[in-house]
Amino acid sequence: MRLSVIKKCICYITAVSVTVMLAAPVVSYGTAEDDVKLSNADLGYVEGEVLVTFKEDVSEKEAVEIAQDVTDCEATVLETPQAESTTVLAKTDEDKDVEKLVKKYEKDREVAYAQPNYLYRIETEDDNDQPSIADDIKTSFNDPLYSQQWYIDKIDADDAWKLISEKYRGKEKVKVAVLDLGTKLDHKDLKDAMLTGNCVEVPKAAPGDKPDLSLEVELKPYSTPRGYHGTLVGGVIAAVPNNGEGIVGVANGLAELMSIAVFRYREGQADSQKLAASEDVVAGINYAVKNGAKVINMSFGHGLGSQSATNDQLLEDTINKVTKEDNVTIVCSAGNNDNTGLWLPSDFDATISVISTDNYSSAFDNSRSSFSSYGKDKTLSAPGKKIITTNTQGRYESPSGTSMAAPVVASVAAMMYYVNPDIKANDVKRILCDTATDLYETGWDDQTGYGNVNAYAAVAKAAGLEVDNKPARLTPPTITSVASAGLGRLTVKWTPVADAEGYYLYRSTSPNGTYSYVGAVREKGKTSYTNGSRKLNSRYYYKVKAFGTVDNKKTFSDYSNYGAGAATGKISGISAKSATYSSVKVSWNRVQDASGYKIYRATSPRGRYKQVKRITKGSTTSWRNTGLKSGKRYYYKVKAFKTSVNGPISGYASARALPAKVSIAVSKSKSTVAKVKWSKVSSVTGYKIYRATSKKGKYKLVTIRKSSAKNYYYDKKLKRGKRYYYKVKAYKKIGRKTINGYNSSIKNVKL
Repeated sequence: MRLSVIKKCICYITAVSVTVMLAAPVVSYGTAEDDVKLSNADLGYVEGEVLVTFKEDVSEKEAVEIAQDVTDCEATVLETPQAESTTVLAKTDEDKDVEKLVKKYEKDREVAYAQPNYLYRIETEDDNDQPSIADDIKTSFNDPLYSQQWYIDKIDADDAWKLISEKYRGKEKVKVAVLDLGTKLDHKDLKDAMLTGNCVEVPKAAPGDKPDLSLEVELKPYSTPRGYHGTLVGGVIAAVPNNGEGIVGVANGLAELMSIAVFRYREGQADSQKLAASEDVVAGINYAVKNGAKVINMSFGHGLGSQSATNDQLLEDTINKVTKEDNVTIVCSAGNNDNTGLWLPSDFDATISVISTDNYSSAFDNSRSSFSSYGKDKTLSAPGKKIITTNTQGRYESPSGTSMAAPVVASVAAMMYYVNPDIKANDVKRILCDTATDLYETGWDDQTGYGNVNAYAAVAKAAGLEVDNKPARLTPPTITSVASAGLGRLTVKWTPVADAEGYYLYRSTSPNGTYSYVGAVREKGKTSYTNGSRKLNSRYYYKVKAFGTVDNKKTFSDYSNYGAGAATGKISGISAKSATYSSVKVSWNRVQDASGYKIYRATSPRGRYKQVKRITKGSTTSWRNTGLKSGKRYYYKVKAFKTSVNGPISGYASARALPAKVSIAVSKSKSTVAKVKWSKVSSVTGYKIYRATSKKGKYKLVTIRKSSAKNYYYDKKLKRGKRYYYKVKAYKKIGRKTINGYNSSIKNVKL
């Protein structure tokens, strides 16, 4: 970004929301190693153990299964620098011949090589003799609020600490400068981390004083901060670990803090009215660099329209110089404006602009804090919501803001300088982006930048190490069916996968062809997807991949098996039933995407079916065929069509053209009288009422009623306490012929 030259701009401190945190019980975090029995060391290897390294295309799951198949053993995947291959430790009975097992494993075609688990000795007379090193990195803590520092796990800081503890003890601590309001130097959780002699402030100025533009502002040590904010920022970075107090700084004792107060009282005594002029910020940067700072945190800024200034070439030139020539990394808060507007100094090209993220559960969701600024000029993200830290009352608070996210990244940068003091500032930025935990959309996005900072991956890469920081993969789903869901539609179904948040669908035109992305299912628990706009009757092949969040990171399954199907649009649910003595009603299930339907009729199941109706509305799913011969059975088939393309024809359904079936109700009228009532149907001559004394007994005709008569009948002179069963049918007289309809359902009553 190249900005126009101006002499001075006003910068505002990024606001944070603050919630007071209560003290929590002390929790101790430790590491433990499995006890390994090293028997018969004269052999030079551990009895009953074999290390098996598999070829590159063998997954961890397959490797374990193969190891267990070769011999009855306990198989454990080992973490090795060779990320492209999988190594398994196979533990068997101690009496097994290791050398024979090695040969047995090497016969398997999936095995690259196998070997004993060799033992190495230190050739010294005193095995307890240890080099003198500085114990300046902790991996277990007695700080009582450590358990509330949720962001430590979110950025894999604990793994970074462990790596440093194992490989990089005793190096020189990194100086980190916080340009802010100053810090409470005597805070019990900060005082041992402060470079008190380098905690300085710009001269105070009264309202109306002429600003000093000489850029030779004399900074002097202070004892009292000018506000609360710098203590909050400083605690995130440098709170002393394992001192029985409060929290653990993200830099975990590897950083020394110089807190430079660059904000002055300009319009009164309120914190919100303390302002920093360009020369103050530049003076603070220059002081920090001259006194050995490798990382500078600036959790403040201004945007377009702030005061009279929009750009600050002076500050940008200063930042460009110290990052490129002095290899100092400058980390800035992105702003708490919930917009994409310009925010300086974070949006200068040479800085690292940090967006705030929440304590997300899904790495695929937008985890940007609602208050955080975002957009094309931001770099990456870090936790910034309810970050417990030190305050100026000597206690602890849980503020939120990009002001809290920036020092998290500054701490990681400090650890990178710790393991590699000669690293260049541009490499620090590049590595932080390359190793960030991808959030939301794949790759960089304007909501979270390159994703959440990942301390372990960044520190390891800065040290020149190749580490596997990928989470465990999900179990692949299994496709259970691919079925036509309409004309040009297919529905794919699969088995659910534990821990899956959703699934990606892929399609090909051949089983071994190239599978292209189709879409995603993100509704939790849903295991089906309907794919439209397919060629009718063409066969398609599908695969599914599950995705989810494991160890705060995106993870996926391998592809599922493939499933295949064609979008036929075949009619289902076809039925036919008598409507009147001369008509039949045909019904079917709707076919998605259909323009309409064609109905075919025959007089026998295997007879010649002729088209009798063309319906031009895809939502219509029934049709009445009138003018039929009463008593005759007709057979129907249906096919859907879309424009000029026909779907396959359905199976058949049949019905006779008979008087419609009636419905009845039976009730007790008197102790010896039953009332039978029925629904009237159209176009009939009358109704026949039948009675029996058991449901499956012989039904006798008890009366006939004309259609013009009332639709009920009182059956009298019956036996008290006895149960009677009734059914009714409609009939139609055509000339001398009587056409009976279907019997109604049977109803009964006890008198």
